[in-house]
Amino acid sequence: MNDTAETLFERYHVAAYRYFRRVTGRHDAAQDLTQELFLRVVRALKAYAATGRDAEWVFRIARNLAVDHRRRATTRAEADWADAASARVEATQVVAFGVSEALALLGEPEREALLLRELVGLTYDELSRVCQVGPDVVSRRLQRARTRMRQLLTTRLRGEDGQDSRQDG
Repeated sequence: MNDTAETLFERYHVAAYRYFRRVTGRHDAAQDLTQELFLRVVRALKAYAATGRDAEWVFRIARNLAVDHRRRATTRAEADWADAASARVEATQVVAFGVSEALALLGEPEREALLLRELVGLTYDELSRVCQVGPDVVSRRLQRARTRMRQLLTTRLRGEDGQDSRQDG
Protein backbone atom coordinates (compact mmCIF):
# COMPACT_ATOMS: atom_id res chain seq x y z
CA MET A 1 0.00 0.00 0.00
CA ASN A 2 1.42 3.40 -0.89
CA ASP A 3 1.44 6.45 1.37
CA THR A 4 -1.85 7.81 0.03
CA ALA A 5 -3.66 4.51 0.52
CA GLU A 6 -2.27 4.17 4.03
CA THR A 7 -3.33 7.71 4.86
CA LEU A 8 -6.85 7.11 3.55
CA PHE A 9 -7.06 3.86 5.49
CA GLU A 10 -5.89 5.47 8.73
CA ARG A 11 -8.23 8.41 8.29
CA TYR A 12 -11.43 6.55 7.30
CA HIS A 13 -11.35 2.87 8.26
CA VAL A 14 -13.07 3.34 11.65
CA ALA A 15 -15.85 5.49 10.21
CA ALA A 16 -16.28 3.06 7.31
CA TYR A 17 -16.53 0.10 9.68
CA ARG A 18 -19.13 1.94 11.81
CA TYR A 19 -21.12 2.80 8.70
CA PHE A 20 -21.05 -0.79 7.43
CA ARG A 21 -21.85 -2.13 10.91
CA ARG A 22 -25.04 -0.07 10.94
CA VAL A 23 -25.92 -0.96 7.37
CA THR A 24 -25.47 -4.71 7.87
CA GLY A 25 -26.11 -5.13 11.59
CA ARG A 26 -23.25 -7.62 11.72
CA HIS A 27 -19.66 -7.33 12.83
CA ASP A 28 -18.31 -9.89 10.35
CA ALA A 29 -20.09 -8.36 7.37
CA ALA A 30 -18.90 -4.88 8.38
CA GLN A 31 -15.33 -6.13 8.56
CA ASP A 32 -15.62 -7.78 5.15
CA LEU A 33 -17.14 -4.68 3.57
CA THR A 34 -14.49 -2.43 5.14
CA GLN A 35 -11.78 -4.68 3.75
CA GLU A 36 -13.44 -4.69 0.32
CA LEU A 37 -13.76 -0.90 0.45
CA PHE A 38 -10.05 -0.38 0.93
CA LEU A 39 -9.17 -2.98 -1.69
CA ARG A 40 -11.27 -0.96 -4.12
CA VAL A 41 -9.67 2.27 -2.91
CA VAL A 42 -6.20 0.86 -3.58
CA ARG A 43 -7.25 -0.38 -7.03
CA ALA A 44 -8.86 2.96 -7.95
CA LEU A 45 -6.13 5.13 -6.47
CA LYS A 46 -4.23 5.47 -9.75
CA ALA A 47 -7.29 7.04 -11.38
CA TYR A 48 -8.12 9.23 -8.38
CA ALA A 49 -7.17 12.87 -8.70
CA ALA A 50 -6.68 14.22 -5.19
CA THR A 51 -9.10 17.11 -4.88
CA GLY A 52 -9.21 17.53 -1.13
CA ARG A 53 -12.49 15.64 -1.09
CA ASP A 54 -11.10 12.32 0.07
CA ALA A 55 -14.04 11.57 2.40
CA GLU A 56 -16.52 12.02 -0.42
CA TRP A 57 -14.56 9.75 -2.72
CA VAL A 58 -14.07 7.00 -0.12
CA PHE A 59 -17.68 7.12 1.07
CA ARG A 60 -19.08 7.14 -2.46
CA ILE A 61 -17.31 3.80 -2.90
CA ALA A 62 -18.58 2.71 0.54
CA ARG A 63 -22.12 3.73 -0.34
CA ASN A 64 -21.99 1.71 -3.57
CA LEU A 65 -20.73 -1.32 -1.64
CA ALA A 66 -23.53 -0.91 0.91
CA VAL A 67 -26.15 -0.67 -1.83
CA ASP A 68 -24.80 -3.84 -3.45
CA HIS A 69 -24.80 -5.60 -0.10
CA ARG A 70 -28.40 -4.58 0.63
CA ARG A 71 -29.51 -5.83 -2.78
CA ARG A 72 -27.99 -9.24 -2.08
CA ALA A 73 -29.20 -9.53 1.48
CA THR A 74 -32.66 -10.64 2.42
CA THR A 75 -34.07 -8.78 5.34
CA ARG A 76 -36.25 -10.25 8.06
CA ALA A 77 -36.91 -6.96 9.82
CA GLU A 78 -40.64 -7.48 10.30
CA ALA A 79 -40.25 -11.03 11.65
CA ASP A 80 -37.44 -9.95 13.97
CA TRP A 81 -39.53 -7.00 15.12
CA ALA A 82 -42.40 -9.33 16.06
CA ASP A 83 -40.04 -11.73 17.86
CA ALA A 84 -38.56 -8.90 19.89
CA ALA A 85 -42.00 -7.57 20.78
CA SER A 86 -42.92 -10.88 22.38
CA ALA A 87 -39.62 -11.27 24.26
CA ARG A 88 -39.03 -9.72 27.70
CA VAL A 89 -35.86 -7.65 27.45
CA GLU A 90 -34.47 -4.69 29.33
CA ALA A 91 -35.30 -1.16 28.18
CA THR A 92 -31.80 -0.48 26.86
CA GLN A 93 -31.94 -3.64 24.77
CA VAL A 94 -35.36 -2.66 23.44
CA VAL A 95 -34.02 0.73 22.41
CA ALA A 96 -30.86 -0.69 20.80
CA PHE A 97 -32.84 -3.34 18.95
CA GLY A 98 -35.47 -0.77 18.02
CA VAL A 99 -32.89 1.56 16.47
CA SER A 100 -31.43 -1.22 14.33
CA GLU A 101 -34.84 -2.41 13.24
CA ALA A 102 -36.10 1.11 12.59
CA LEU A 103 -33.05 1.75 10.42
CA ALA A 104 -33.81 -1.45 8.51
CA LEU A 105 -37.34 -0.21 7.84
CA LEU A 106 -36.23 3.11 6.35
CA GLY A 107 -35.98 3.47 2.62
CA GLU A 108 -32.47 3.03 1.25
CA PRO A 109 -31.93 6.73 0.35
CA GLU A 110 -33.06 7.91 3.79
CA ARG A 111 -31.04 5.25 5.65
CA GLU A 112 -27.82 5.99 3.79
CA ALA A 113 -28.20 9.76 4.23
CA LEU A 114 -28.85 9.37 7.95
CA LEU A 115 -25.96 6.97 8.50
CA LEU A 116 -23.48 8.99 6.47
CA ARG A 117 -24.52 12.16 8.30
CA GLU A 118 -24.76 10.84 11.86
CA LEU A 119 -22.13 8.07 11.91
CA VAL A 120 -19.59 9.36 9.44
CA GLY A 121 -20.19 13.06 10.00
CA LEU A 122 -20.38 14.14 6.38
CA THR A 123 -21.70 17.67 5.82
CA TYR A 124 -24.82 18.30 3.76
CA ASP A 125 -22.64 19.42 0.84
CA GLU A 126 -20.48 16.29 1.11
CA LEU A 127 -23.61 14.14 1.32
CA SER A 128 -24.98 15.87 -1.74
CA ARG A 129 -21.88 14.98 -3.74
CA VAL A 130 -21.58 11.42 -2.35
CA CYS A 131 -25.25 10.61 -3.05
CA GLN A 132 -25.18 12.58 -6.31
CA VAL A 133 -28.29 14.62 -5.47
CA GLY A 134 -28.89 18.26 -4.66
CA PRO A 135 -28.56 19.67 -1.13
CA ASP A 136 -32.33 20.16 -0.96
CA VAL A 137 -32.83 16.44 -1.65
CA VAL A 138 -30.32 15.56 1.08
CA SER A 139 -32.17 17.83 3.50
CA ARG A 140 -35.54 16.23 2.67
CA ARG A 141 -34.11 12.71 2.99
CA LEU A 142 -32.64 13.48 6.40
CA GLN A 143 -35.88 15.08 7.57
CA ARG A 144 -37.91 12.07 6.40
CA ALA A 145 -35.43 9.66 8.00
CA ARG A 146 -35.49 11.46 11.34
CA THR A 147 -39.29 11.75 11.34
CA ARG A 148 -39.72 8.07 10.45
CA MET A 149 -37.16 6.96 13.05
CA ARG A 150 -39.00 9.00 15.69
CA GLN A 151 -42.33 7.40 14.69
CA LEU A 152 -40.95 3.87 14.64
CA LEU A 153 -39.12 4.22 17.95
CA THR A 154 -42.08 5.86 19.68
CA THR A 155 -44.34 3.05 18.51
CA ARG A 156 -41.75 0.45 19.55
CA LEU A 157 -41.24 1.89 23.03
CA ARG A 158 -44.97 2.20 23.67
CA GLY A 159 -45.66 -1.30 22.41
CA GLU A 160 -48.53 -2.31 20.21
CA ASP A 161 -51.11 -1.99 23.00
CA GLY A 162 -50.16 1.64 23.72
CA GLN A 163 -48.42 0.78 26.98
CA ASP A 164 -44.88 1.94 27.64
CA SER A 165 -42.77 -1.22 27.11
CA ARG A 166 -40.05 0.15 29.37
CA GLN A 167 -42.24 -0.31 32.45
CA ASP A 168 -42.49 -3.62 34.30
CA GLY A 169 -46.01 -4.78 34.05
